[in-house]
Amino acid sequence: MKKCKLLLFDLDGTLLQSDKTISTRTLSALKKCRGNDILIGVSTSRSEQNS
Repeated sequence: MKKCKLLLFDLDGTLLQSDKTISTRTLSALKKCRGNDILIGVSTSRSEQNS
């Protein structure tokens, strides 16, 4: 059985900068993860109505 590799990120203040963009450094790291078959997703503690 193949192991699943997964990274989940919150958006505000974690994945996104204060101007709501992803830094070049972060984008490069995410691309490297995808190239290594690591799934990337978004997670939030906000309610469905507020997300």
